[in-house]
Order: sequence, then structure tokens, then C-alpha cells
Amino acid sequence: MRNERAKAEEPKACEAKEAEEQRMASEKKAKDEEEQKVCEAKEAEEKRMASEKKAKGEEDKKVREEKEADDQRGGGAREAKEAEEKSKASEKKAKEEEEQKLREAKMAEEKSMASEKQAKEAP
Repeated sequence: MRNERAKAEEPKACEAKEAEEQRMASEKKAKDEEEQKVCEAKEAEEKRMASEKKAKGEEDKKVREEKEADDQRGGGAREAKEAEEKSKASEKKAKEEEEQKLREAKMAEEKSMASEKQAKEAP
């Protein structure tokens, strides 16, 4: 009788062992996939940082070269560029002020016309 019970429990134990092995394999696979994702994310971040560092280095080099070239020309080009930028900013400001004055004049005219219309309609 014991043998029969042992034989009956043997498939259940085997199934439980297989299920446990599958669960452990699944957990290992999930862990490996997570580690792979972390590694890929780390590599992508390192590439991004290297790219930013390279771009910054190139920009710094360009600025340095422009400054050196400008210094060799006696700094006149830089001063001319700054003066041009100031001139453009000044022109833009003057244009904005002119547009503002036109808007204000138009609003004043509209108010005047509305007042005249209201005065005509009043008894």
C-alpha cells in the first residue's frame, strides 16, 4: 500500500519539480532581460554624453578659432559684428515702437469715431 501511495505521489512531485524549474528559469530570463535593458540604457546614456562632450568641444574649438582669427585681425571684426548686432536690435526696437504708436493712434481714432457716433445718436 505504501508503494502504491508513493507511486501515486511520484508524478505529482515530478510535476511540482518541473513547475519550480520553469518558474526559476522564467525568473532568470526576466532578470537577464532587465540586466540587458539596464546595460543598453547605460550604453545609450554614455553615447549621448560622449556626443554632447564632442559637440561642446567642437563648439569651443570653433569659438577659440574665431577669437584667434579676430585677434589676428586686430579685433576689428568682432567689434564690427557686435556693432551690427546692436544696430539690428536698435532697428527692431524702433520698428516695434513705431508699430505700437500706430496701434495706439488707430485705437484713439476708433474711440473718437465711437464717441462721435454716440453723440449723433444721443438726443
